[in-house]
Amino acid sequence: MSRTIQIFIKSGALATELHGLQRSVMQLTACARAARHGWGVASERRMENKGPDIMANIDHKQGTYTIAANATQPFTFWWGKDSKAPNEFFDVSIAPRFEKNLTPMEPLHETDRAVYWDYRGGVGVVLILTLKNSNNFPVTFEANHVRIY
Repeated sequence: MSRTIQIFIKSGALATELHGLQRSVMQLTACARAARHGWGVASERRMENKGPDIMANIDHKQGTYTIAANATQPFTFWWGKDSKAPNEFFDVSIAPRFEKNLTPMEPLHETDRAVYWDYRGGVGVVLILTLKNSNNFPVTFEANHVRIY
């Protein structure tokens, strides 16, 4: 399932500059927190920057994966046929599922990270995350795919 959220961001950076976009997302997060706590007026003043208004889209997809016990394994992620690559920010975060019946869990370690361009139709940027599971049991995790364009 994919969701698209349109967000109004004030930014002095060009939309194509990743650093500026990341800063805008951090500012937006701060503004959303402030609005949730009723600090709206003060945070809106902090959000005022010189420069163009940028409309960013944020999409999210989620997948469930499992890594075997005591294994190191690469996992491959890409957005799909509606990818805007290379004109988008794309990343994947890993969130292990809580299993209350198991012993305490050692963290999953990201041992390698690689990216390449796949020329097959509709694939685009491919992210390869290599994870290491030091536990003596398999770990199921959610991979949260996020893109900003």
